[in-house]
This record gives sequence, structure tokens and C-alpha cells, in this order.
Amino acid sequence: MKRYSVSILAALMCLVSVDAFACAMRPRRAITLVAKTAIIKAEKALKKGQKSLARKHFRQAAYGMGTPKERSYAATEAALLYADSNAISRAIALARQAVLIKKDYAPAHAFLGQIYVEKKSPMAIGFLEKALVLGIEKPNSVRGELLKAYMQAGKLTEAHAQYALLEKDGYPAEKLAVLKALLDHQEKAAIAQRS
Repeated sequence: MKRYSVSILAALMCLVSVDAFACAMRPRRAITLVAKTAIIKAEKALKKGQKSLARKHFRQAAYGMGTPKERSYAATEAALLYADSNAISRAIALARQAVLIKKDYAPAHAFLGQIYVEKKSPMAIGFLEKALVLGIEKPNSVRGELLKAYMQAGKLTEAHAQYALLEKDGYPAEKLAVLKALLDHQEKAAIAQRS
């Protein structure tokens, strides 16, 4: 029964000209190929500077029938493009979709954390911590955002711990200076509030 429904879906995709090459393939492989094709088209559009077309193709791949990793990647890329065009609510929805599709996709967690830092939401902490646990490719940029999230939440001890890790890992001096100034300001405000 399952193979039959996949065959019907593949035939329908052929009828609406989703991808001529995919139609020549076996049904299950054809559906996966459609998602890969959409990602390739999106990446080509990005190289040409066609962001709206890239968003469209990434969205198609995100809601298509590719592997969870492909779909999460596509949803996260579409979310980044929506954020660039200030469509933040749509960007958040797509990034949340990426997390739902593949719970261990670190870039989606990092992106959601960054958006929530900008919105000054305490939800940022959970997403950024998860991205670090999952082994994000560039942990220092995530640590910098996590430091800001901790400061926003008034968790200065945790913020200092992130600062120490950044300092130890050779984070750029100019960025460290900005974070240190923010941290010092937050500490002074906390002391003044207690007095």
C-alpha cells in the first residue's frame, strides 16, 4: 500500500512538471531527488543574488519529501533569508520547522537562539545551549550570543563562564572588548539595583 501511494505521488509530480529527470527514476528515489533538486536550484539562485527565488526553492525542499537533514537544512536556509528581509515571524516559523524535522540539527537551534537574543527572549538560552551540545561548527559565535542571552536574563555567573571560554579560545579582541563592556555595565546595574 505504501509503495502504491508513493507511486501515485511521483506520477502527480510528473504531471505538474516538478522535475522531468525525477520522473524517469523510481518513485521513492524520484521524490528524494525533487528535494535535492530544489536545494540545488536555491543555492544557484543565491549565487546569482536572487534571494526571493532561493527562498521559494528552499521552502519547497523544506516541505518536500527529502531526508530529514536535507529538509532541516532547507528550512534553516529559508529562515535565514526571511530574517534578512525582516520577515522575522516567518523566519522563526521555518526555523522551528527545521528543529521539528530534525531535532539534532545544530544550525537551526543556533539560528533560533540568535533570533531570540535579538528579541530579548529567555528562550534563546535553551536553543543556544542545545546548539553547543550538538556540536555546532563555529561554537564561539554561539557562545557570544549565549553570553548576551545570559546577561539579558540576569544570569551573570553563566555569562562570565561563557566570557572565560571565549577568552580562552582566542575570540577576536575587539569583540571580547565589546562583550566585556556589556558585562561590566550589566554588573554595575545589578549592584545599583541591590543598593
